[in-house]
Amino acid sequence: MVIIVDEKLMINHHQDKKLANVTVTGEIRFSPQELYQMNRSEKRLFKLKCELWGQDMIAKDKLYTFNPLKYYPSVSQNISETFTFKEILSEGVLDEDLGKNEVYAKLILTNLSTGNQVVDKTNTVSLGKSKEYAKLILTNLSTGILYCVAHFINHFLYI
Repeated sequence: MVIIVDEKLMINHHQDKKLANVTVTGEIRFSPQELYQMNRSEKRLFKLKCELWGQDMIAKDKLYTFNPLKYYPSVSQNISETFTFKEILSEGVLDEDLGKNEVYAKLILTNLSTGNQVVDKTNTVSLGKSKEYAKLILTNLSTGILYCVAHFINHFLYI
């Protein structure tokens, strides 16, 4: 059975440009039977999709899907194939919650003839927010709370 190994997510965050250079790498290892099928077939038998997900305590958020997808066999049919997905994204794409952002890549390898899927995930990368961002969030939150309290008090004074 086909497996995904050595999967890794790397994010180089450029805070001054508000960009992130995101790279996902790994290797697909095919079984001898799958390699035999690929050698006998003229069409591509496997599709690899890579998605970025936010790791939250409550919910998981899909943040991004890499394009194009990868199809196998490629030009040559090998027992193993390395892959790389690479993209430059705005930091807003990776912003999945108010605190630190924890991001991982989900890899979905689909056998196009059977529909069977192998799903794997990479390491999780933490991206911190700047102190200025945290101050801005707290200021807005405080202002909102004060407004609600003032509105509540004002409402009951007129009853």
